[in-house]
Amino acid sequence: MNPIHNFFGKFRMKIMLAFVSAMTVVCLASGFVIYRYASGSMIEGLRTNLMDIAELAALTVDADTVMSIPLDPGSENSSVYKELEKGLNSIQQVTPSIKYIYIFRKDPSRPGWLRFVVDIDTAKGAARPGDGYDASNIPELLNGFTEPSADKAISGDKWGMFLSGYAPILDSAGRSVAVLGVDMTAEDVYKIQDYIKRYLLLTLVFGVVLSLLLAVLVSGGVAGKVRELKEGFRRVSSGELDHTVKVKGRDELSDLAEYFNKMSVDLAAYIEKLKKTTADKERLLSELNIAKNIQQNFLPDPAPAVPGVDVFAMTIPARVVGGDFYDFVPISGNKWGIVIADVSGKGVPAALFVALSLAFIRSNVSLFDAPDLMIKNANSRLIELPRSNMFETIFYGVLDAGSRTLNYVNAGHNPPVIISADGGGTVLLESQTCPMGLDPEMTVDSEVRHMKKGDIIAFYTDGVTEAMNQDREEYGLERLEQTLKKHTALSAKDIIQRVEADITDFARGAPQHDDMTMIVVKMN
Repeated sequence: MNPIHNFFGKFRMKIMLAFVSAMTVVCLASGFVIYRYASGSMIEGLRTNLMDIAELAALTVDADTVMSIPLDPGSENSSVYKELEKGLNSIQQVTPSIKYIYIFRKDPSRPGWLRFVVDIDTAKGAARPGDGYDASNIPELLNGFTEPSADKAISGDKWGMFLSGYAPILDSAGRSVAVLGVDMTAEDVYKIQDYIKRYLLLTLVFGVVLSLLLAVLVSGGVAGKVRELKEGFRRVSSGELDHTVKVKGRDELSDLAEYFNKMSVDLAAYIEKLKKTTADKERLLSELNIAKNIQQNFLPDPAPAVPGVDVFAMTIPARVVGGDFYDFVPISGNKWGIVIADVSGKGVPAALFVALSLAFIRSNVSLFDAPDLMIKNANSRLIELPRSNMFETIFYGVLDAGSRTLNYVNAGHNPPVIISADGGGTVLLESQTCPMGLDPEMTVDSEVRHMKKGDIIAFYTDGVTEAMNQDREEYGLERLEQTLKKHTALSAKDIIQRVEADITDFARGAPQHDDMTMIVVKMN
């Protein structure tokens, strides 16, 4: 075998090469990120510094003096100009990082153009009073008339490349009359950036050398321990869960060996526990499906045969079992009790409350003809139950198909919608009292509604109107009314199917978060 290949093929050498390579990549990546961050932070720091210098310098300048200097070259010889120039020179002397200081006033005849008032230039070529300057492409300079500002990046003009800061010069009334600017040369900025580069390069070299030394130290005792662990994993994976590895020492690999041995014991126990948990879960799912079937059997035929009336109902629980329910109870002659309710909460507790509520209502319908008496008595029986912190909204009505009347009580439930057959609009059967299960002394009043042939009554729970799409927008009562009006000519079953399809299309795949129940009654 090639000695070189054999040397680099050793596990220890591979660890060293991988360690050094990884550290080099990390150092390069972190160095690049740090350089970008440091460079950006440096620019931001320089911008802040320039704004501070410009703002402090602007505070030393008298606005009236600035406004008194005529914007023509001859102003350079005036005592006012020289006094202003002297003050700016003194500022420049105490801030050696500032190359130029100057003052602009706006040129009212040319938008975006400024005119020099004074330009303190240590070299020849300074602007003279009245010289124009196109600032239309320098928004930071124009912003300097209203608040301290600074260039976001190095920019250039005929005087060179600079990073500049600006601040407004305010008169005694607080109005901005001019802008003061200070320039830092690009050369000074680049010097700072070069310093950062050299520092990061030195850090990179140090990191690589240090990683090489660490790799030599770390890799020395790793290979044997890794082989022992590898063999342990192989044997445990083949089913020898009682196998343990023997790795001495106090380093991480030794700790790993201890964890491995503990894992072998825990894995065996976990497998047994998983078998039991899986069996328990399957049994629970089976019991929930049984509960679902029982609950569905509690509910009546979704389309009972009522002479003179077309009736259909549907319910879609949000979970395996739900908290919505409905019922059709024959009373006498052509009278039927219609119930729709929504129990607070979901799941198994709500399903048990549904079962009790249905039992109370069905037993009370035969005892009380009047809806208000039936609801009041059923409420009393629910209140007597051991405290469960549960309640239900309920709508109960006695429908007389012969006289086309509905004598009803709405206890906190969503108002059913009546769609008039003659185009007379819609009517909402609003709530008259609080939900059942809250107040033992609840006041219950009933109302009577007369209907005509072709009228449609839609009963529903809040899961219908509060169905949401992916934008968390609710389906709403208005959309429900529009869908009902569009399909008044259809049968009760077809109307419900159209509403369900419209909600599905509206939700656009968003998960159902509440039980949905609906009854449609159409007067024939």
